[in-house]
Amino acid sequence: MIEGYTKPASVVKLSELECLPCLILRFQSAFSATTCRSGTACPADQMDFIVIPTLATTLPDSTPMNSALNPARKNNKSKTTSGQIDSFLSQRRLSSCFCCSPGYGVSRAAEVRRRYALRPRPLNFLVDIRERLTYSKDMNRLPMDKQLTILNAMIEGNSIRSTERMTGIHRDTIMRLSAKTGEQCSQFLDVRVRGIRSERVQADEIWTYVFKKQARLVAGADDPEFGDQYVFVGMDADTKLVISHLVGKRDAASTYYFMRDMRERVIGRIQLTTDGFKPYRPAVEDTFGGDVDYAQLVKVYGEVPKGAGGRGWYAAAKFMSAYSSTVSGVPRPSAVSTSYIERQNLTMRMQMRRFTRLTNGFSKKLENLKASVALHFAHYNFVRVHQSLRVTPAMEAGLTNHIWEMEELLEAIQ
Repeated sequence: MIEGYTKPASVVKLSELECLPCLILRFQSAFSATTCRSGTACPADQMDFIVIPTLATTLPDSTPMNSALNPARKNNKSKTTSGQIDSFLSQRRLSSCFCCSPGYGVSRAAEVRRRYALRPRPLNFLVDIRERLTYSKDMNRLPMDKQLTILNAMIEGNSIRSTERMTGIHRDTIMRLSAKTGEQCSQFLDVRVRGIRSERVQADEIWTYVFKKQARLVAGADDPEFGDQYVFVGMDADTKLVISHLVGKRDAASTYYFMRDMRERVIGRIQLTTDGFKPYRPAVEDTFGGDVDYAQLVKVYGEVPKGAGGRGWYAAAKFMSAYSSTVSGVPRPSAVSTSYIERQNLTMRMQMRRFTRLTNGFSKKLENLKASVALHFAHYNFVRVHQSLRVTPAMEAGLTNHIWEMEELLEAIQ
């Protein structure tokens, strides 16, 4: 038995490990063979044993050390003390299997003696053989200044790999930080942007895609989240505050949920203007009822100009005319416009690398796209000073009384 040993596994940090690729947890009662982290299949007669105390399953009593590797310990009945374990962890950290150790080629007994393997006996502490070693929540957190540098670079339209080159932080860490922060921003916006008193609201949707374009999808083989995705955005035309947004397909269901979310965030009667997308009509009627002055601004486009040559595929269609159509209520003709929301679309294209056309910076996962959009709008509403307002949209709308710094936003969302 190990006497008086209460050392938790959290003190054995991964940064202190000597042989992480060869990390082995093998118990004879549960496994007949073990594969190293390096991918090598190790026979049972070449195993060395490691015991890591954690808080889970009790080590079975029938877990002997392979005495063939060390005949000197075959009849050893002495007790293993906590000091021996501390010495083993401090000097050797973690051992590895025989065939993956640096000393492969020497005698097995000599190698085992050199590594000072513990003799597993019936133990009085707990071990977990089902889960990997985990970090505490603060062990691997980036400093705040590094987080601010990364997020500011992402907000200003830099790609993940360019941010990696500028900061020296690995792209996987950058991706995890932006995804986590974006999810927190989504929850923050859901709580803070409510009770908006607005007179004129403009709504529109902007196109992007996930993983591959819609024409490249294979029916029944690709994930339903792949292909075209649209970001529905509703903005106050006076305060420039983005009231609501939604990422989804350009269909009736997404349109309905977008309008329902907007209705829950505004107070009183508003004048709403959208483009001529047909699902807007039933969605507005189902969510606002008769308590809205709603008009659609329909734009008519012609064919692609001739002489565009090879660029004709990307050339914009020629604008022909535009006319307004009253759907419900009595909207003021002078206020029927989508100019501000169209300008917001340009801001999104410029400030988020995922929306830049003809690049490989597009989103590979839908959840990462949603996180990026939420981070953009949280920064746009509370941190970024609007050029014409000279304050942030959140200040103009009365949601806050000062211009936020990025650090303040991070503290608020956490």
